[in-house]
Amino acid sequence: MGAIPGGTTAINTLRTRQGECGSHSRLLTAFCRAAGIPSRLSIGCMYSPWYGGSFGQHAWTEVYMGEKIGWIAIDATIQEYDYVDAGHIKLGIGATFQPENMEILDYRIAGGDTTAEVSGIPPEYENIIGPYTNFDNRNVLEVQYADGGIGVDIMGRIVLALNDPDEMGRRYAKLSADVCFSFPEDDNGQVDEMIIVERVYAMKKLNEEFVIDEETPDEFKAYMGPYVIMQIQKTFTVIWDQGGLAMLIPDVEGPRPLEKTDVEGRWIDPVDKKEYKLKKNDDGSVSGMDIYVTSVLGKGATSAWIVDQALKSKGIEAAEKKFKELWDNRALDLEYTEGDLNNLGYKYLGEERFEEALMVFKLNVEAFPQSWNVYDSYGDALMKSGDNDEAIINYQKSIELNPDNEHAKEMLEELLSEKPE
Repeated sequence: MGAIPGGTTAINTLRTRQGECGSHSRLLTAFCRAAGIPSRLSIGCMYSPWYGGSFGQHAWTEVYMGEKIGWIAIDATIQEYDYVDAGHIKLGIGATFQPENMEILDYRIAGGDTTAEVSGIPPEYENIIGPYTNFDNRNVLEVQYADGGIGVDIMGRIVLALNDPDEMGRRYAKLSADVCFSFPEDDNGQVDEMIIVERVYAMKKLNEEFVIDEETPDEFKAYMGPYVIMQIQKTFTVIWDQGGLAMLIPDVEGPRPLEKTDVEGRWIDPVDKKEYKLKKNDDGSVSGMDIYVTSVLGKGATSAWIVDQALKSKGIEAAEKKFKELWDNRALDLEYTEGDLNNLGYKYLGEERFEEALMVFKLNVEAFPQSWNVYDSYGDALMKSGDNDEAIINYQKSIELNPDNEHAKEMLEELLSEKPE
């Protein structure tokens, strides 16, 4: 998530006011040491109730409370200030922990079960649960129910547990207040989209002399001036231009007019839809500005996501059957299915999961028999899996449909030159 960068130092975390668990822990450790309290960074993993119980990489802080008490663990990230729960497993001190994989051989939940059963979904969540697709990049995020609440699975990398909605319907992530989700209902009370608003950068206002246009209204004079993004060393400047607030953006020609939103202190660039929130102090001065990006995802999943999920849970045959059922019932997006399956097939191919890749590419050939590209991709998978004879057939078919396919011609020439006389 762009709003919670990793690997930042204590001083950079203090400057930017953002970071992930390692950043929080380094800053707390530095604060404690500055106050004369011995402290150190702990590296390991932490239990989460998501996925029926799972562990993820984590960092926290330990402080030394004297010989009688010793080292006490505290976790600034999840606000466990005078203890840490039993889900923390320490694997190192002050070390860089970047495991290739972690496998928990056994663990038990209070009550004795090794898995946490998810009870029925409460009515207030039924309309929200499910996958949502970003139509710009074809990524799918899934809203799940577990442990009495909902969370958003960010493409299998992390599940962001969400707080209850505020008065505006925004559900902020428990891990970070820099990202929130909302699920507006249509006229029929149905949820058909998920709106994500994420703070991607925090800018600090520079304490420099700045000439303010004399036409600037008094209420906006505190906004005027340059703001810097520390991480990328880019400067944005707020000015008064042609009777309104405007922004000078790096690498963008001319000022961008800003429009006021319904949220106090927040303005939007109507061109790229980025929002800017000005941070006011009690005395009316402005100390900085945050940049927010809004994404709108439609309810529903891509064919690639459906196949991948079926494969993970039930295996190749079940995934193939699921796709064919949906395809036969015209329940898939015809416009994007070919590209989605092609990308999934190459993902499996890059992971050397040849059986899965061959299955996906074959499904694409059967679904789009008039597409030259599906035969070309299937040929790649067949060649890499060692089935050169079938690869030749598919490259030939691709060239038949598209005589200008230079990639297939090169692969075909290579395979035929290796073929025994």
